[in-house]
Amino acid sequence: MTEKYHISEKILVKGFGGLEHSNLIEVRRSRVEKGKAFDDRTANEYSLKPLLSPAQIAQRWRAIEKSCGKEKFERARSIAAHWEKDNDFDFVKGIITLIDSYGLPAVEGAMAKVADYSPNNSARNLDYLEKVIKSA
Repeated sequence: MTEKYHISEKILVKGFGGLEHSNLIEVRRSRVEKGKAFDDRTANEYSLKPLLSPAQIAQRWRAIEKSCGKEKFERARSIAAHWEKDNDFDFVKGIITLIDSYGLPAVEGAMAKVADYSPNNSARNLDYLEKVIKSA
């Protein structure tokens, strides 16, 4: 894409990151197989998420908050922000589920261990976060 559209890789990465953080696209990151180089992995997959009006977005956030309470909702969004997923409804709901299952201290402790993973790291997902919680 950088050659085709004459855009630097840095700009593309930043742009896709912004779209993902705004919950406009979903990125399914491929893993690097053991013993193989990063460049040998399959390409990431990008897909558009449904476009929602500001009113629809606010309504969805209110419904999530109502389902779990203001304090847990705010903590879940704060935890999700470590991976710039605080605008992702499903990710925030997943964090709430982890808090309900393992407790807030366990979720915060696990996120503290993995918060600095690169945005392109395929381990930045709820399944991996749960593995970290279980291994503690």
